[in-house]
Amino acid sequence: MLKPYNVTRIAVAVLVLALFASNLQIAHVLSADTDRTLVKTVTCQFKENSFYKTILLAVPPESSSIKVEMFHVSSQPMENFTDTPSYYAFTVYNGVTIYYRISYVVPDSPLMGYEIVYARDFKVLKIDLSKLFKDHFKIFSCSEVRLKITIKKLNIRFRRVMPDTLDMQIMKNFINMGEAANYCALISRQINDEDFSALEESDVAYVIISPGELSSYAERLLEWKRSRGVKAELVLLSWIKSTYPGRDTPEKIRNFLKDAYNKWHIKWALLFGDYRKIPVRYIFNPDYLREPNQGSYKPTDYYYMALDGSFDEDHDGIYGERKGLSIKDEIDWMPDIAVGRIPVSNEDEAENVVDKIISFESTPTGQWFKRALLCGAIISFSQGGYPGIEGAETCENIARLFPRDYNITKLYESSKDYHNYHNLTRSSVVSHLNIGYGCVNFVSHGGYDSLWRVYKVDSREFWDCYLWRMDALMLSNKFKLSVVYAASCNTGAIDRDSLAEGFILNPYGGGAIAYVGASRVSWASPAMFDRLNNHLDYIFWQTFLNPPQDARIGSIFFTYKVRYSNLLTQGEHSEEVYRKEMTTYTLYGDPETPILRSNATIMFTDFNGIPLNNVEVNIYDTLGIVHLKTIVNSTFSIVLPYGTYNVKVVFKGVEVYAGTITVRVASFNTTIPCRVYNLEVTVLDGGNRPLPNATVKLTSCNGSVSEEYVSNASGVVKFTQLPLGIYLLQAFFMNENVGDGELVLTSNTQYTLKVKVYNLRLVVKDILTKLPVPISKIQVYKNGELILVKDIDSNEASIRLPEGSYTVKIKCSLPVFDEKTMKVDLTSDREIFTERFSLYTILTILLIVIVLAFSALIFKRRRRM
Repeated sequence: MLKPYNVTRIAVAVLVLALFASNLQIAHVLSADTDRTLVKTVTCQFKENSFYKTILLAVPPESSSIKVEMFHVSSQPMENFTDTPSYYAFTVYNGVTIYYRISYVVPDSPLMGYEIVYARDFKVLKIDLSKLFKDHFKIFSCSEVRLKITIKKLNIRFRRVMPDTLDMQIMKNFINMGEAANYCALISRQINDEDFSALEESDVAYVIISPGELSSYAERLLEWKRSRGVKAELVLLSWIKSTYPGRDTPEKIRNFLKDAYNKWHIKWALLFGDYRKIPVRYIFNPDYLREPNQGSYKPTDYYYMALDGSFDEDHDGIYGERKGLSIKDEIDWMPDIAVGRIPVSNEDEAENVVDKIISFESTPTGQWFKRALLCGAIISFSQGGYPGIEGAETCENIARLFPRDYNITKLYESSKDYHNYHNLTRSSVVSHLNIGYGCVNFVSHGGYDSLWRVYKVDSREFWDCYLWRMDALMLSNKFKLSVVYAASCNTGAIDRDSLAEGFILNPYGGGAIAYVGASRVSWASPAMFDRLNNHLDYIFWQTFLNPPQDARIGSIFFTYKVRYSNLLTQGEHSEEVYRKEMTTYTLYGDPETPILRSNATIMFTDFNGIPLNNVEVNIYDTLGIVHLKTIVNSTFSIVLPYGTYNVKVVFKGVEVYAGTITVRVASFNTTIPCRVYNLEVTVLDGGNRPLPNATVKLTSCNGSVSEEYVSNASGVVKFTQLPLGIYLLQAFFMNENVGDGELVLTSNTQYTLKVKVYNLRLVVKDILTKLPVPISKIQVYKNGELILVKDIDSNEASIRLPEGSYTVKIKCSLPVFDEKTMKVDLTSDREIFTERFSLYTILTILLIVIVLAFSALIFKRRRRM
């Protein structure tokens, strides 16, 4: 509930509605001259034979009071209108057919009424319109209605949140769906009109409520859920009873769920125990059937789903009264969370059911799940002017919903010409259930522990049970667990050992993973879309086959309840048959269980298609539930519920993929190319020549990647499988940093790194002959330290040195009188020529000296002679 504030602002919007004959269209929304203006064009259709229409408009959570006024009506009189339309609901109790007449009340105005309701994270204006209205005893049919909507806004701001999967299902019903996401906010549900809380803020999606004696099995289920990434908590019933205010245990449980919704924002709640362990709420629902020992009080778990108000607004201890019996309608017609019940009463049952849930959730959906079993029996025969009701007709309508790849089996008992219309027998039903079907639908009479068919022989009616609770307990469809919907009376009785329990508690690994059934008598009609149990049946399978994004049975059940609620006007909320249909259908099973699951195989590659190893993978769904966060090598397989997933991949500390995958098949295979590339670096020296033996070090800006390699003979260094990013390059030659570079890697890249390394060419020539002199060794010193010794047997020597100042010593191959030592400043390629006395020169000079000396000696001797 919203707290009152004194400061208000006014917002006005004008809504134009056009009603055409058998349908309703919202033509457009005109703007007004205030700070809150809506301009929309929306279309809304009346179903055939419908007279009322409800529209939902999401409003800002700050809205205080809202006033809806009709200021224009276009209509035509209906000249031949005499009878007020009406139709009948049927049910059978103790073999007697009971009729409930529902009349269409023609109001005095097309605007029947409006109210503010709360739907999970939305504040909603609900407006009820009528196609027909009366004025001065005449009946008119509308063609256009214009409404002025004045909204007073509190001068506060509520904390906005992103719509989750349950919010999205609610939003689909808004005429202003496009802007509704802007109004999604945390709106607290008050506990006994107080701001009581025993919980701290946390992010919890799923809560299990368990009695202490079964808590070890609930704990095992909790750990399994957490291993799947579900943010889950287990809460003991004893703690709830000792902590929360309330007149009885059901009220304390509901107050806890309110607190968990406010502080944790839960989506699913599991009641881990039957009605003896976790009690049910009985609401006052006098639908003209006073059942033995209970009168008009009917059990319902819907009390735990819808968290607005108290279900006892006049505090008289009678819950769920309609308007007129209480100060207001006590039922909250919009659910806030999905609630399921596992009706276990002892440890054996608890262990068995937990085993089945874990097995089902950890196994991909097989092809067997695309088998549907539709069982339809005669509900009533035509009599006394009332038409008969055929369950087979409902099944035929539902059969049209299934995709073509589903294999549908029909077992009918019918008075009409349907194929195999006398094959609905106990033996045929049990035989087919043992095979294993994904989808099972029953439309027939039901008892607490059984399903029945009725047939005639020579105008005499006979009743025959075609499925008992014991049959369900003995089914052998091991781990091919069904989703069962029973449009029948009583089979989902919360406070009985029901047929639903038989399917869920089957001790042999068979039965059902989920069962939706009525806790008490359910009402039917010959018309398919009359908003009674056959219509509800249709809505369930329509939702199941077009599920919410997360495809969990609880989310499907939640959406089914929302869709049904939106079919009813405020006036119809007072009809006890509609109140019964809204509250009696109960989900047995774990609401968080994903019904459709895929064996997903995912391979991660680089940009070139080469598998990536040692990648960190994070897969989470639209609810934020993390299904995988681990290190994998290239390819891995995981069981994923059908849905859309966010995938993030981190490689070498860098996010290399962020995208989505949509899993909608039983075997899903995909390859995700990541932003991981190859880099080829060519090192060139100062003369643009490839530089071999250079060490190239590569470092990412975030420091997560650091690699170094030595260039080959072509001066090339290859780095493979680098994540995208900015990289720094450093080249080292002879232990000196000779060049740096920076690049942004967004694809396979070839990069040239020029370095300050130059070529020093040394040539020694004979000083006399000018011929090259062979060099035998070169020694290079820097700062007095010997850094290079090179043995050479060539007439010249070329060496590459980093930029700098050096001392170079040259030794020739032939004996010389001394080595050549020189200072060299190297800032570019250089050639140094030096001349020395070679051995040849020395010998030549020596020979000349000898020759000259010998000649002088001869000359001297000749003179003496």
